[in-house]
Amino acid sequence: MPSLLGSLKTRSQSRLLEDEEDEDLEEELDDIVLSSSHHHHHEEEQDEDSHHTKKEKSPTINGSKSSSPSTTAAAHDVDSTITPKKNNDSDDEEPIENTPAFKDDRSKLRVRFGNVNKEEEAQDLETPPLPKRKQILVSKGSLTSTNGNANTTSSSNSLGSDLNHHHEPSLSEEEEENEKDYDEHRKVKLTNHNEHKEMKNVNLEDGDDVEVEITNTTKISMEDDYDRELLYYDNHIDDTYNDYLKPNAIDENPVSATGIAKLFKSFPRISFTQFMWLMKLGFRQTPLVFFGIIFLIVSTGLSLFLPIYVGEIINTIPAGTTGKEYINQMALIILGVVAGIGLTTALRNFCFTYAGERAVARLRKDLFNSIIVQEVGFFDITKTGELLNRLSSDTKSLENAVTVNLSMFLRYVAQLIGGIVFLLIISWKLTLIMLAVIPPLVFISLIYAKYIKNITRRTQDALANSTDVAEESFSNLRTVRSFAKETKHISLYSAAIDLTLSLARKFSFANGIFSGGMMFAGNASIILVLWFGGRLVVDGEITVGSLISFIMYTLLVAASFGVLSGLLVELFRALEATVRVYNLLQRIPAIERRNPNVMESDTRELPKLNGHIVLHDVSFAYPSRTEHSVLNKINLEMSPSSILALVGRPGQGKTTIVSLLQRFYDPNDGQITLDGVPLTQIDPVWLRKNIGLLTQDPAMFSASIRENICYGWTGDEAPTDEQVMEASKKANVHEFISNFKDGYDTIIGERGVRLSASERQRIAIARILLKDPKILILDEYSHSLEVQYDSQVQQALNSLMNGRTVIVIAHKLATVIKANKVCVIEEGSVVEQGEHFNLLQKGGLYKQVVERQLVGTD
Repeated sequence: MPSLLGSLKTRSQSRLLEDEEDEDLEEELDDIVLSSSHHHHHEEEQDEDSHHTKKEKSPTINGSKSSSPSTTAAAHDVDSTITPKKNNDSDDEEPIENTPAFKDDRSKLRVRFGNVNKEEEAQDLETPPLPKRKQILVSKGSLTSTNGNANTTSSSNSLGSDLNHHHEPSLSEEEEENEKDYDEHRKVKLTNHNEHKEMKNVNLEDGDDVEVEITNTTKISMEDDYDRELLYYDNHIDDTYNDYLKPNAIDENPVSATGIAKLFKSFPRISFTQFMWLMKLGFRQTPLVFFGIIFLIVSTGLSLFLPIYVGEIINTIPAGTTGKEYINQMALIILGVVAGIGLTTALRNFCFTYAGERAVARLRKDLFNSIIVQEVGFFDITKTGELLNRLSSDTKSLENAVTVNLSMFLRYVAQLIGGIVFLLIISWKLTLIMLAVIPPLVFISLIYAKYIKNITRRTQDALANSTDVAEESFSNLRTVRSFAKETKHISLYSAAIDLTLSLARKFSFANGIFSGGMMFAGNASIILVLWFGGRLVVDGEITVGSLISFIMYTLLVAASFGVLSGLLVELFRALEATVRVYNLLQRIPAIERRNPNVMESDTRELPKLNGHIVLHDVSFAYPSRTEHSVLNKINLEMSPSSILALVGRPGQGKTTIVSLLQRFYDPNDGQITLDGVPLTQIDPVWLRKNIGLLTQDPAMFSASIRENICYGWTGDEAPTDEQVMEASKKANVHEFISNFKDGYDTIIGERGVRLSASERQRIAIARILLKDPKILILDEYSHSLEVQYDSQVQQALNSLMNGRTVIVIAHKLATVIKANKVCVIEEGSVVEQGEHFNLLQKGGLYKQVVERQLVGTD
């Protein structure tokens, strides 16, 4: 199959903030031809012979001349130029289609994608002014360069004649060394996922463009001082680009207007609707939040008046004994204020904390309800650990944001504003000096918050991954133990935790530097206030008590600002979590649990179900493997009250057919009907209530045997003990249940670990017998039953099959012989169908399946 081709254009927009040696590049740059542009852009033709005489190996990196053995480019003199030779060979090249670019304003990379189109010329691709120096990537037999507005694509075998080079005078040794040092700041790795030799590592400089043809599976990674992100492209590029490729460094001068604008654009993207939903989440607990706000206002007001009383006491001290009584009164007032602050703070914390717990409990219920009704395909492409992370850590972040953190935010904003007002009242001169340090601190906080935002997102993903590793290890513990792979899984989990620890180390380091810097700035401002305030006291403009009050208000403002800076980090976490949780809550399942087109009283519930099933030109591919079609234009008919056996090699689509019949998925093409009605017009819940499924390894829940059997009951009232026992006897499970001390109330453990495979399967059969469905699906049902119980269970199933439409994925010849129709599935299509003996006489694929698979298991 021809590989899907695309084009990729990357443009570096600025330098990184810090220099970091890249130690992870997989290969050395060996297929790069470097050239520079002359100020006078003159062109002259070179004949083909002149190129062949100058094929030398002179590797060039970052400005020095080079060529790899695979590259046939000539090493020209500084003043020489090359123009493309016009010949018919270029007609075989595939120009790149001009497509819109996926652009992220925060990114230092600008990427555009498009498919190769032979009929369209790429004449309108955006390019910057001709750069100072040019870098060109050679990839397995072809080379694509961009100069000005013209794109040329050539074969590496004729590189010297097909590529247009622009030169300028060579750089001095010092300039080359500076350029070489700078190139270490920015490295972009283009790696072909299938053939690593095709794509090489390219160092990008300001204004440089590189275009390269990519195959259907390409990995693109960006490495900088803070982060390493990986984006996987599989046949297509979509809007997920902006969600995953997010560099961390500031790519503009932070002091410039553009830098500040990009800084704010880097904050988590949240819509107004999502923000209002977040606020509504907290204010659902209106009484608690209301009283919490009242207590918050009281405690904040008392905190603001405390420095005034302290200043009054200081001013009274010089009065000697005449001021003792006044000092005593002021001390009692201060004691009462402090007691009031403590009491109202305790009540405020209780109200907001309890409101948060109630809010997150309701949120987790709603979120679980939303997840559990999603279509099966959603769980094919979503990791379990990720969903568990949404239910645990993300909801906890939202709880803190809308309650405790909201309380703290309101309190310290009020303290900040009130403190500044009192500072202005005491001395506007001192206030201006103190406020002069706030703008740079705010800006530093914004830069810090941007970095922390990205670390937080990556930490959440790492935690989800570690949870997924642990969950997978525990759920497959028997397999792990049987292969003695405990050490391997310990290593896997340790690696996942180490990644989390590495991110935590980065967070701790950045947080330590930020906290220390803020502490230094705060103390420096206090020293500055003391120095200037002391001069004002000496000049008689303010009193000593006023200076003490001013210092206390300064500390109050500084503390408020510090807490708000910390809350900014929590805000980023909450906003990131808000987007994820909100989108999951609002996600509409591809297959509705209740058909929105069917009213409760609608007859689409088909009260008289016959069980006539028809598949017409059905094609299907799983959401996790959309490129691989499992069913291809399959046509199949199942008559009412008949037995249909599906046979064939594993992985040919038999299980997929029964999944479509239960509407776990919908076909990509074609239609499935039940009694002449399309399945899409039938209520899925009602449909599944009328289908019984028995798998080789049936699911068991950590509950009693009775609860597991009654799990299949569809009635409004609980089944009676007689009904449960009758189903158990038919499934030959009543005898061994009676041997347990607690009988039907015996707890079978997680996934039924206390039962054997045969016992679990017979309990599942009892569950289906109690359900009494019209359509029965037996998926490899007899493969794990002990011989001593197989005949007894087969008798129960024979009676169960009477009067029902039965679909069997068969592994036993005895089962196939009883079928009214046998269908052989091969590569997603029905290649043979008919009765057992008629198909054997044909001597086709069915006979081979019987001889290889069925006879040996009978």
